[in-house]
Amino acid sequence: MIDDSTSMRTHRCGDLGLDQVGQEVALCGWVARRREHGEHLAFIDLRDHSGVVQCVVDGAADLRSEYVVRVTGTVRPRPEGTVNPNLSTGEIEVGDCHVEILTVAEPPPFPLDDRAAEVDETVRLRHRYLDMRREDMQRNLRTRAVVNRAIRAAMDAQDFVEIETPMLIASTPEGARDFVVPARTKPGTFYALPQSPQLFKQLCMVGGVDRYYQIARCFRDEDLRADHQFEFTQLDAEMSFASQDDVLAAITAAVAAVVAEVTGEQLAEIPRMTWRDAMDRFGSDKPDVRFGMELVELTDVFADTGFNAFKASCIKGIRHAGAAADTTRSRLDDLTDRAKRWGAKGLVWMRVEQGDELAGREVPVGHRAGRPRRPHGSRARRRAVPGRRRVGGGGARAGPAAPRAGPPAGERGRVELPVGRGLPAVRVGRRHHRSPGAGAPPLHDAARRGHGPARRRAP
Repeated sequence: MIDDSTSMRTHRCGDLGLDQVGQEVALCGWVARRREHGEHLAFIDLRDHSGVVQCVVDGAADLRSEYVVRVTGTVRPRPEGTVNPNLSTGEIEVGDCHVEILTVAEPPPFPLDDRAAEVDETVRLRHRYLDMRREDMQRNLRTRAVVNRAIRAAMDAQDFVEIETPMLIASTPEGARDFVVPARTKPGTFYALPQSPQLFKQLCMVGGVDRYYQIARCFRDEDLRADHQFEFTQLDAEMSFASQDDVLAAITAAVAAVVAEVTGEQLAEIPRMTWRDAMDRFGSDKPDVRFGMELVELTDVFADTGFNAFKASCIKGIRHAGAAADTTRSRLDDLTDRAKRWGAKGLVWMRVEQGDELAGREVPVGHRAGRPRRPHGSRARRRAVPGRRRVGGGGARAGPAAPRAGPPAGERGRVELPVGRGLPAVRVGRRHHRSPGAGAPPLHDAARRGHGPARRRAP
């Protein structure tokens, strides 16, 4: 147990347990909650960064939420039936308490317990000093400190030297824009805040430092993204007379030390993958391997099919086991639209039904994200699709499009997948159903999904 005693307290709130029963203690913290039990008895939950402990006080004491108090009393077991297994101090309470109010407080604008997660983030940031009192925020701040401590210990063990580099430098020709600071002594000139300390670490290598590291603060005047902020912290390191494997081994040791310190688990080895493996398996050069649903190579399976969507040099699929019952039509249409926005030439979803039969649908081939919508009345020619009438700004034209080789009219996308490759014969696609009006042409798929206008003239 950490000795955190001071002249005002003997223990932290979360450190008390059955070992302290019978001891007189002094605690300091915030009033998290007050519960009245008659006129002469009240319970308060006293909170500090280590946890919460229940104190039994005189009901006449005027204590409100977030008051800062000093409580002295005797640790005792809770009465039978009142133990709280959700608290680390749930087996004890502090009785015979004397309370000294150190600071009074206004009612907080939002609750500082689990309900705060539902509060708008802008409100919490406006009252950051209150938000930091929450358990989650305290844990985040202390975990960050543990990470930095573990990195320093691991790098020091490998004979790396921690060197602080300047914050105010001359601007360097790098990719991101600089934040600049005007120089008072030389009007019209500016310092730049460093984007990263690579310039200085290279000077350290030339100067014979051999191994350098820094937990560096960096600044970049870039648009905000999910993984990019104006300022951030990174581990920066440099090694002389080292190969790629030497650098990876040094960083692996630091990461393993952080994992052991934060989670208590020993990380024996960090798997490595090449850029090609990452793209083939996940379609991204920074994959989240926890996702699980890796890409499956299907190019050879569909090599002999005449299906236009599969006339590509690379065909991959994703297997989502157990999702057929929960996948609604609107969800599948949303996935279809998303694939088209990403520029997919063709997409097919298939659902395995009883008897290993597959049902699915094909996405139109040739759709590209960002294609401008044609204005009403445009005479630009649409791509001919067998079995489909033209419907649009110029009105519907009777008669099918010019015939060409492909699936039968009215069954666009229906194709027999090859057998003998571990897959049963399957039809992929759907029929185009006519509307109830006699002789009315079918609506265009894009119009059904809200991608473009579809108008018919009155009969």
